[in-house]
Amino acid sequence: MSENDEFVPLSLPFQMERLARIYRSRAMNAFARGAVRVLAGWLHDLVVLGALLLRRFAKQRLRRAIRELQRFDDRLLADIGISRSEIESAVRDGLPRRVLVRPLRGNVS
Repeated sequence: MSENDEFVPLSLPFQMERLARIYRSRAMNAFARGAVRVLAGWLHDLVVLGALLLRRFAKQRLRRAIRELQRFDDRLLADIGISRSEIESAVRDGLPRRVLVRPLRGNVS
């Protein structure tokens, strides 16, 4: 007797249940992949929207700082160490190098 002679075919209800489990598993996997794909798309959109909002807030903050400095008179701007023409570059790029260098205190020989 060979091994094939001892093979007992599965009953029809058992085969149907087995196929149903296989199809259900495939359907659940397809659903999970689709849900993860949609979730990843939403997450990507959320990150892009967050980046756009952060950029917009940063630009608004720069414009607000420029407007505040433009309200100062020339004497106050000179006390800060910038001229009216340097306001925008000072806000966007920082103060010029000459303002950042502080003189040494004490006797210098």
